[in-house]
Amino acid sequence: MMVNDRDAAEKGELRLTLEKEDGTEVARASRAFDVAPLGTLGHELALAVPGAPDGTCSGGGERSPAIGSRQRSAGRKVTIVER
Repeated sequence: MMVNDRDAAEKGELRLTLEKEDGTEVARASRAFDVAPLGTLGHELALAVPGAPDGTCSGGGERSPAIGSRQRSAGRKVTIVER
């Protein structure tokens, strides 16, 4: 979910990435966004992960252009397992 706490509309690109602990990018998804002033917006992004990377990965989202001084959201550590 994106929250725009500003009095002006914001638009740009939302990116979601999955990276290995060494910083190597494993998967990426992106889409355009356009959020109203003082509005919220929910998006679903699907990541196509090629195979099961070994170890723990980190996932995070970022906006381009940045909204204010915040560009990257808090990342999450995830473990990928093959079924």
